[in-house]
Amino acid sequence: RPGNRPFHALAAALVPMLEPDITATGRLVEVRRMAEALSEGTIGLPEVLQLLGEKQPGIERILLLADQFEELYTLCPEEREQRAFQDSLFEAAFEGRGGPPLKLGLTLRADFMGHALAYRPFADAVQHHQVVLGPMNREELERAIAKPAELQGRAFESGLVERIIDDLGEKAGRLPLLEFALTKLWEQQRAGWLTHEAYEAIGRVEGAVARHADEVFEGLDPQEQDRARRVFVQLVQPGEGTEDTRRLATREELADDWDLVQRLADDRLVTTGQDADGRQTAEVVHEALIRSWGRLVGWMKDD
Repeated sequence: RPGNRPFHALAAALVPMLEPDITATGRLVEVRRMAEALSEGTIGLPEVLQLLGEKQPGIERILLLADQFEELYTLCPEEREQRAFQDSLFEAAFEGRGGPPLKLGLTLRADFMGHALAYRPFADAVQHHQVVLGPMNREELERAIAKPAELQGRAFESGLVERIIDDLGEKAGRLPLLEFALTKLWEQQRAGWLTHEAYEAIGRVEGAVARHADEVFEGLDPQEQDRARRVFVQLVQPGEGTEDTRRLATREELADDWDLVQRLADDRLVTTGQDADGRQTAEVVHEALIRSWGRLVGWMKDD
């Protein structure tokens, strides 16, 4: 993951391959040196790969997977560093210099695609190499829920998988809800079984996400908590004789707090996207949060 120091993250992945027997202290020193050299351009990633090929001649190719590539834009503040990092990756992937060929894989949230494509080298690099992942259908969800447990020698009680999927519904943002519920359910397993009783105990899907919301909120400092309250209130449409519902807010409306919105999206409390006019938007991950998260219920009553 790029994080807020992408060249450092890249060096941390490469140094153990170049120096597998190095001490922990030595690794820290070498990672810092390589990160500085890559960032300043005194050494290029192709040269590092060539050296790696010389040290480990059995390597035929290298796969570099940069997960959550949007962190390059959300956590790395310097545009110069963002572009230099991308240039380094694309140079190595498309202009190798004798080392083992590099296969580059990036995972990127859809709402950041416009941001990434604004840099022409990125647009050129991915022009014919995009894979768009749509939402899972019911059969895929069943496999995604049951198979990992099966591989670990665990099992769901009869009907529980179907019940979880029914609770998820068809709306966007359901995979984070599924993640919360399954994580909490896994912690409650007994004798290898994931049970209906445990599912009720975690509050089902809605209860799991409310508990997670509290954990994220309590991890913010007081000023950020005030900003988070302001963000969430703007993402709720008060009901007039009906329940409150999700409200889609634009980046312009949330301008002063957009950095926090992106963090809340990383923490799976908010989903971001684009409207028909191409404006960036945000909304709460699920209306379950509006109904089940006590803090948000209280904020809406007070506002």
